[in-house]
Amino acid sequence: LAAMFEEAVNVAFRSRGNSAGMYDVRKYLVEKMQEYKQGGFKRQAELLLSVTEGLKPFGSPEGIYYHYFNGVNNFNLEKDLLVVELSNSEQKGIIYPVVMMALANMIVNEFFGDDTRQKILIIDEFWKFKDNLIVGAFTEELAWKVRKMRGCLTTITQSDDDYKANPRMKALYHNSSWKFAIGRNKMETGLGIF
Repeated sequence: LAAMFEEAVNVAFRSRGNSAGMYDVRKYLVEKMQEYKQGGFKRQAELLLSVTEGLKPFGSPEGIYYHYFNGVNNFNLEKDLLVVELSNSEQKGIIYPVVMMALANMIVNEFFGDDTRQKILIIDEFWKFKDNLIVGAFTEELAWKVRKMRGCLTTITQSDDDYKANPRMKALYHNSSWKFAIGRNKMETGLGIF
């Protein structure tokens, strides 16, 4: 399934470049689902049906998040310092972790473009994702990729207990070379992990 999704993204990007969006990805997967259905591959068709239904909010023009994931990508990552504020998307349910992962992935892809400069990606308020296993897995993999490209992934949260929420978060914590605790008073500390 992951390979099929990757293929859908690649086909969308090859055919539409920076104008490619989740509409194009979903359209490709719907076409594959129909091929499987006509070919008698019932299990694969059902699996793709489930995926395409899950993508409706992002890839269908009637979807609630459609405008976030379709249209020309004009996000500019060429500056030395870039701050992205996502607090407006926090109240929109599932969109917040999806947007965070999409942006982090775009930023990391920039890391691969130039390995002569050291880079850092900082994710503040990381405690918001402590119970999200998908974000945990994504961030753990992200940490390995960034390190290979002379980069650094930093997550900031209010307590080191946030990193005990699940095995992925624990791995992120224990595989971090640097840990900083900044005390605001005797009862509170903020933790940044490098």
